[in-house]
Amino acid sequence: MLELSKASWPDFQELRGSTVVVVIGVAVLGFFISVSDFSLSNWVEYFTQALREG
Repeated sequence: MLELSKASWPDFQELRGSTVVVVIGVAVLGFFISVSDFSLSNWVEYFTQALREG
């Protein structure tokens, strides 16, 4: 318990700012992963269909 008293705890403004940064970061990363997955799956489908048609 002594270690907890030595820690510096964020105030409400710092906590809210950090939370906003994390939420925005997760949203941007999720969007990037979604777009990448959609694009990659479409490209793979396009190439496999092109190879099947010969």
